[in-house]
Parts: sequence; C-alpha cells; structure tokens
Amino acid sequence: MKPILTVHGVKVYGILDRKLYKDMKEVEKVTSKEEWRGIRGIYCAHNLDIINHNPMGVYFAKYEASKKEEEFCLEIIINKRTTLIRKLPIIVIDTNICRTKEYLQFTLLHELGHHVDETQNPYPLEAGSIECEMMANRFSVSRCGFLNVNFDTLLHIPLVKEAIEEMGYDLDYR
Repeated sequence: MKPILTVHGVKVYGILDRKLYKDMKEVEKVTSKEEWRGIRGIYCAHNLDIINHNPMGVYFAKYEASKKEEEFCLEIIINKRTTLIRKLPIIVIDTNICRTKEYLQFTLLHELGHHVDETQNPYPLEAGSIECEMMANRFSVSRCGFLNVNFDTLLHIPLVKEAIEEMGYDLDYR
C-alpha cells in the first residue's frame, strides 16, 4: 500500500478526505519528530471493525507484553483490501467518525499522547485507566489550543471537558 502523506516522517495510509490532508499536516506544527519516533504508521479507513466500541473512532495498537512481536498480526480493511500489520505501534483512525478538522486533530494528538507516555515516561500509566485517558486528553488539548481548535465540538468525548477546564481554556457556552 502506498502512503498518502507523512506526519514528521510517519507514513499515513488509507482513505482520508483530501480536505483533511492539510489538517493532519498541521499537527506537525505542535509536535516534535522525537514524539513520533517509533510509530510505524497511521492507518485511515471507514467503519473500522476493530474500534466500533470506541466513541472517538481511533485505536492505538501496541504489542501486548504476553506476545512476541512475530506472533502479532492486525487485519485492517482499507478500500476493500485487507492489510496485515505486524509492526507496531500504529495509530488507526476511523475516517467515517473523524471527519472534521477538530475531531481529526484532537484524536490524532490524543493517540500520540498515549505513545509519548509509553516511550518517554519511566512509569507509563495503565492503558484504559481514567488517569491514562486524562493524560492523553491533556496532551491533546494543550496542542490543539495552538491549532485554534473549537473545543465546543469535542465535549461529547469522555473526559474532554475536564481536561479542557484543567488546562485553563474557557468553554464558550451559548
């Protein structure tokens, strides 16, 4: 599969509305190449089966401690073709859910926050815990503020309102 673009050298594969290419590239302005180091790819597809339970439409895949690298295989269907992924970590985005600049940038930065925690924190937070999700939300909110993201459009995402208020941003309730 041929990449459609890159973010700090990380290849992006799959289906993404052309209007969102620029929005995804904008994330480079508020992140460093070091933060992306180790990510093996960003995969974009419509209606991903592996993440239907996730209201954000994203998935950060990493190796389970109990499995060896060669034992792992993740199947993603992109444009009616099955792609087998063996090298992790990756970020997977359901572009049917992440259709706006705000949603795409927030969720991409949120997942990058999980990767940064895993790679740069000597004691990474437990995956799926409230503390872990709040950390990733704070990471994303702190960067989205520089991208002029309209936070009002993200308030339905779990723990986002708390992270926004904790980071000192005012919510414009009309």
